[in-house]
Amino acid sequence: MPIKYRAVHEHMPWKRVGNHRTLDGAINGERGAKKILLGRGSYAQRLWAERGRPICIFVWDDGERAGYAFRVNPVFREIQEARVPVEILEAYDKVKECSDLESLFVVPSSPTLQSSTGHAHLENVLAAMEGCVRETIVLSRGRNAALRNAALAKAEGTCETCGVDFSSILGGRGVRALQVHHRQQLALREIPSVTKLDELAVVCANCHSLIHADSEHALPVEELRTLLAAESHGA
Repeated sequence: MPIKYRAVHEHMPWKRVGNHRTLDGAINGERGAKKILLGRGSYAQRLWAERGRPICIFVWDDGERAGYAFRVNPVFREIQEARVPVEILEAYDKVKECSDLESLFVVPSSPTLQSSTGHAHLENVLAAMEGCVRETIVLSRGRNAALRNAALAKAEGTCETCGVDFSSILGGRGVRALQVHHRQQLALREIPSVTKLDELAVVCANCHSLIHADSEHALPVEELRTLLAAESHGA
């Protein structure tokens, strides 16, 4: 099957290269991703001079289910590698850009909900790649910050289960109690896959804990809502 190689450089955002015959050569060869990223060898140095510093390189075998993304860690200056579904790489290739590069390699740390985020831009964040197993120090499940923020903005400060409007608590600071819940548990995915906006629910920390009271079988959001409503009415 054809080997696909795509490189993002400072001065050339999307470069398609078609001269790699094997996946290993495209990754580890003299003209492979790792040596290009580190600037090793005359060929790599020439590319740096012509196209600028390489930001990210994608490599995949057209016949496989998953491919690879590589970059140099901006802090530790070492190569990071992420296993990515081919369908995601092909989606990037179709539009010739990678607007959410960071999500492939770094797990976001508690992104802040921007109150100015309106419904107008939500249509641009209806789905995003999540759950990539990335090779750094530990293996973790990636969560997409833009998708999370879109879900929080759509909720407008209200928990989907108990119905409490946390945006009216403590001058709006109450929204910090809200969390984004995957209706289908992310940890149960066998391979990385796409998450759509309507597959997320925004719930408060208390309700989220109740949903996951059984670690192996999450309680559906709708079922918890029904149970809470029944108890509040003394049923």
